[in-house]
Amino acid sequence: MGARLPAPGTWGSLLGVGLFAALVWPGNYPLYLAGTAIGVWLSVPLCTVAERRLNQKDPGSVVLDELTAMPLGYLGWVTDTWLEVGRCSLADLFAHSNGWLLIGAGFLAFRFFDILKPWPIRSMQRLPGGWGVVLDDVLAALATAAVVFVLSRAI
Repeated sequence: MGARLPAPGTWGSLLGVGLFAALVWPGNYPLYLAGTAIGVWLSVPLCTVAERRLNQKDPGSVVLDELTAMPLGYLGWVTDTWLEVGRCSLADLFAHSNGWLLIGAGFLAFRFFDILKPWPIRSMQRLPGGWGVVLDDVLAALATAAVVFVLSRAI
């Protein structure tokens, strides 16, 4: 067997930050929403297949759930920017004086919620198949979105 990368969820989340950047790059809010929703929607059946093939509940080697949920972690900030300036490109987000800080804080907050899984996040893991794999990350991302939004208004 090949060497395994340590902390696969962290790496998957980092890839999710890249997906977030790709989705907001053009400044098209409906594209960001659709891309995020489609990613989450597709990850449920794919994670179900992964669980069956690997014969494990929420296998750590599968990081599609972190990757597709991560863009949701910036939903409040992106929505607020879109409402304020009529677009939400990566450049618009970085027009905020602390853009890098907000992206980093979102990454760290998501990892916090994904690892510790406070209520009700942990309870999502009891759902069957890919639903349990993905929805705990979706809730972690929504909690992250609240943190990032509050920070975007406070700093």
